[in-house]
Amino acid sequence: MVIVAVAGLALMPDRSATAASIDPAAWEFSGDIRERATYASAIDFDETTPNTGWFWSQRLRLVTDYKGSGLVSGRVSLLSALQSGIESNPVEQNPLDVQEVWLQLHTGDHTLKLGRQDILLGSQRLVGTRDGTNVRRNWDGARATLAFSTWQVEVIGL
Repeated sequence: MVIVAVAGLALMPDRSATAASIDPAAWEFSGDIRERATYASAIDFDETTPNTGWFWSQRLRLVTDYKGSGLVSGRVSLLSALQSGIESNPVEQNPLDVQEVWLQLHTGDHTLKLGRQDILLGSQRLVGTRDGTNVRRNWDGARATLAFSTWQVEVIGL
């Protein structure tokens, strides 16, 4: 975190103006790592398949959130998903990708989120993140949440 803050200050000519104009409490940096070892046998119901045995998968995610006191918030998230020991596919391996980049506008009870984002609806059978696989699913589009007294309406354009 210190390296990021120092790099940000180095790009701006006047450090006193930078300290006054950027609220450090509005920025959050986080991440997670998932390591998983799995033993697979009889893949595709074939006991003689060469893919029988142990395989390893790793998922690393770095996230930067901006939560200003005004009408705007946002997120940038990078994902690296690696797998070894078994034939990989795009659902299980992606060396580096932008997972989320979105900007959200807040106006009272209504919000508008634009960009690449994770969308979870209900039990996630139709629209979800597919968190069980190594590479999470994301969606490019817009999502508006409109809240009225006892109703909430979600409008999604993907």
